Amino acid sequence: MRERTGLETQIEGIGKLERDLEDALTLIELGEMEADAATVAEGEAAIIAAVRAGLPKRRPPRARIADLYAGIGTLSFPLAERHLVQAYEGDTATAEALRAAAHAGQVSRLLGERRDLVRQPLLPAELKHVIYVSCSPAALGRDAAAVREAGFDLVSATPVDQFLWSPHLESVVVFARRGFK
Repeated sequence: MRERTGLETQIEGIGKLERDLEDALTLIELGEMEADAATVAEGEAAIIAAVRAGLPKRRPPRARIADLYAGIGTLSFPLAERHLVQAYEGDTATAEALRAAAHAGQVSRLLGERRDLVRQPLLPAELKHVIYVSCSPAALGRDAAAVREAGFDLVSATPVDQFLWSPHLESVVVFARRGFK
């Protein structure tokens, strides 16, 4: 019975998210072939644009953007063109590569850090806005319910259909802490 109650709560949360998404949804469809490098670049640009559009319009000058699971900096480097970015990555070699690339490119606004976000996550109190980029609708549904439960409201959602001939879907979802729209 306990499992069923938890599942029902998740389903209710996903249903609420779906209703909110109806008002905040913008779909971007790109490309015709999965292996087309131009399509991949166009999709990446669409994701970066959606993230930038989701940033708060008024931010304190020293405010930082936290890029969680930053990888090699796909989002970190473009965001660091205009903002101070703290990029967190759990994999040691990838975090080192990110730091080295930032140093070599003299990108002073990008600070790379190795951090195991599963064992040492950022706390909701540390955040005012969340821009969630996901390639997994199932993970997005699960995590969006947790983000909402932590006190954030859905602001917008942009699915990017980067590969028309596959079920793969990228999503950029913007949340703001209640009271910080």
